[in-house]
Amino acid sequence: MWTAAWYRDFGRHGLQRASLAKHLPLRTLVQRSRSRTTGTQRLVRRLSDLRLASVPNPSYRQAQSTTRIERYRLSPLQAVRCGVSLVKYATGTALRSAFFLLFRFAMLQLVASGSQWSSNLNTQQVVFFSRDWRAQLEFVNFFFGELSLLASKEWRHIQAGTYIMPAVPTRHSLDLVPRLVDFIQNLGDSMKLREAGIVDAVPEAFRLNSFYPEYYKQNFHYQTDGYLSAESAARYDFQVEVLFGGLADMMRRQALVPLLGFLRAEVSKRTPSSNGHPTLSVLNVPCGPGGFLLDLMDNLAADERLRNVKVTSLDLSPFYLQRAQTRVQALPESTPRRNAAFVHANAESLPFPDASFDAIVSIYLFHELPMSARERVIAEWTRVLRPGGRIVFADSIQTGDNPRMEAAMNRFRVNYHEPYYLEYIETNLPQLFKQASGGQLSNREQDISFLTKVCVFEKQGGI
Repeated sequence: MWTAAWYRDFGRHGLQRASLAKHLPLRTLVQRSRSRTTGTQRLVRRLSDLRLASVPNPSYRQAQSTTRIERYRLSPLQAVRCGVSLVKYATGTALRSAFFLLFRFAMLQLVASGSQWSSNLNTQQVVFFSRDWRAQLEFVNFFFGELSLLASKEWRHIQAGTYIMPAVPTRHSLDLVPRLVDFIQNLGDSMKLREAGIVDAVPEAFRLNSFYPEYYKQNFHYQTDGYLSAESAARYDFQVEVLFGGLADMMRRQALVPLLGFLRAEVSKRTPSSNGHPTLSVLNVPCGPGGFLLDLMDNLAADERLRNVKVTSLDLSPFYLQRAQTRVQALPESTPRRNAAFVHANAESLPFPDASFDAIVSIYLFHELPMSARERVIAEWTRVLRPGGRIVFADSIQTGDNPRMEAAMNRFRVNYHEPYYLEYIETNLPQLFKQASGGQLSNREQDISFLTKVCVFEKQGGI
C-alpha cells in the first residue's frame, strides 16, 4: 500500500508535470504506444528538451518551480534507458523508506507501551505514539508527500548530472540483517538509559580524558557509549535512518549540490597540474562513520575533472573515524582513495595551517554543540579556509522553516537527549557565522530538504 501511495504521489509531482527529466520519456513512450501514427522522429522531437539545471533558491518548495530546462536530443534507446533508471531509482527509494518507516513505527510503539519516558509528551501532537489509526494514516500520507518532494528533487539533480545515481535501496544490502539484529538487541539498553535519565554513560577510559570536552561525554540519542565505542560507530547509520524513515542519506546528499558545483567551478579557473587536473582540498568535519563521505568519494571518482581533489576527514571520535576510514578503503580501485586523509582532532582546534582548504563541508554537527563551541568552530573554519573558499553546512531545519514539523522538532530534543537543540533551532545562522568569523563569512544561499537545511557561506577575499 505504501509503495503504491509513494508512486501515486511521486507521479503527481513528476509524471503529470515536465519538471522531472526522466519522467518525460516515460510519459512520451506511453503516449506513443497509444498512437499508431507517432513515428520515431516525432518521438525524438518530444524528448528534445530534457536536461535540467537547478537554480539556487532559499526555499525548497519554491525551488520546485524555479528550474530552467536546457535542450539536447535523445534517441529512443536513450529514452528507454531513462525510463529504466527512473523505475530503478523509484523502486529502490520506496523500498528503503518503507523498510525503515515500518521498523520505526514498530520500535516507537514498543517503546511507548513499555516505558514512561514519553509520558510527558502531548499525545495529540505525537502521532507516532497514538493508538488512533487515523492519526497514523495522516502521518503516513504526510511522510510520503515529503518523500515524493525530496525524491523528485534528488532525481532532478541526478538527471542534470549534479551527482551520480546513488546505491538504492542501500549500498550494502547484506549488512542490513546484522545491523537490524544489533539495533533490536541494543534497543533495551537505550530504553533503560531513557527511563533512568542517564546521559553520561560513556566508557570509563574517556570520562577523565581532558582531550574530550565535557559536552561530548554524553549519550546523545541515548546511544550506548555515546560516540565513544566501535559498537556505537557501527550502528549509527542504521539508527539515523530509522529516525528519519530512510531519508537520512537523501537529505545529506543535498550538501553535494553546492559542494560539487563549487569544486567544478574552481577547477575551470585553476591551472592544470602535471596530470591535467588542478588539485583542490576539502575538509570534511565531522566525518562520522563515513555515510556522506562515501557518496562524496563516489562522485569525485565519477568526474574526471575532480579526481585530484584531496579530502581530509576529521572526527573527535576515534571509533567513528576508524569506521569511516575502513569504509573508504573498501571502495573500488577506481576511486582515488589515495587522496583521502583521516585526522583525529577537535573541530574547535584544527591542526592545519591557515588558508589550507578550498572548501569545508559539515554534516549534522552544530545541533550537538553548545553556543561557545559553535563560535570556536566557526573561527577555526574561517582560519583554515582560503579567501574565496566555501563552507557547505548541513544540519537540522530551524524554527519557521517547516511549520508542520514544529511539534516533531520539540519532541526530538526530549526523546533523544539533545540538550543544545533548542538553542540551535532558534539561532540566526547567517548572523552567527558573520559574527564568529569577524565578518569574513557571508551567507550565499540556503536550501531546505524535509528535515535538513543546507547553507553555503563564502569567505571574503577571493578573486
